[in-house]
Amino acid sequence: MPFVWVVGPVMLHLDAGAWHVAVDPEHGARVVSLSVDGEEWLSTSSPERDGEGAFVRPGLGGWDEVVPTVADCAVAPWGRLGDHGQAWHAPWEVRRRDAHALATTIELDRPELALLRTLTLGSTGLTVDYELTNRSATAVPWLWTAHMLFAAPAGTSVEVDDAPGSLIGEWPRPGSSVARLPAGIDSLAPGTALKCFARGARQARITRPGGSQLVVSAGGLADPAIGLLWDRRLWAGEDVVAIEPSNAATDRASDLPRSAWLAPRRTTTWRMSIAVVPRTGTLDSRMSWPGDRVVLRDPEERPGSAGQGDG
Repeated sequence: MPFVWVVGPVMLHLDAGAWHVAVDPEHGARVVSLSVDGEEWLSTSSPERDGEGAFVRPGLGGWDEVVPTVADCAVAPWGRLGDHGQAWHAPWEVRRRDAHALATTIELDRPELALLRTLTLGSTGLTVDYELTNRSATAVPWLWTAHMLFAAPAGTSVEVDDAPGSLIGEWPRPGSSVARLPAGIDSLAPGTALKCFARGARQARITRPGGSQLVVSAGGLADPAIGLLWDRRLWAGEDVVAIEPSNAATDRASDLPRSAWLAPRRTTTWRMSIAVVPRTGTLDSRMSWPGDRVVLRDPEERPGSAGQGDG
């Protein structure tokens, strides 16, 4: 499955062993290619047309960072927070770059947040470190997800590795109880989609019909959840599935309790890892998986001091 980028912006590339990652910093620092041994995992994507700001569009795909909300919602005093937030279509600044690591950052204005993402690629997988800072003098709501859309040939399935507290429907019936996950992408009728949250989950995997698997794990989030999506071309231009780690089992920042807001001038960090199990083989035991730590600190304080909520 070849990597295809419809328009031709400047790309930044990371390579290590059989792994290749391509990032477009000018369009949301979108990861547009994630391939291992020549097998492309991400769905085809293209940049949003300048000024449109429509997340669901021709070319929807790849891996976007979504913050401070997924669904359009209103939170006082900031008013309406746009669909899938501000970070996915804006230019990001390249903070650091070498052959195996890329750090990019963006500052948001509603609310005043700064997100730093560092990709580190090794021969056994990809580690992603996040640092989110509240730049304002008041507590702010924040909802984050790694919006990763993976190409899903017939027979592709998704499963959660750790037992979640519950499965909560998001589309087409928000808040509904989901008894079980679909057996595979083929379980859905063409032109439909299903999204749910696995509350408390930290790890999930995609299995393709040939037997290769991609495993996503996240740690360091106080109230972890994983969003799971199956889309038979309702929104995307091809059949896709998604594993979307998040800090809450909701798509709306307006649903967050104030205790989950980020305190003034504070920073929170978390980590995500991605590994691939080849068609014949097992997960490499050298892969470094995220711990379950939660770090909240002032930018000027030593790492390890904590603070969250209203401050």
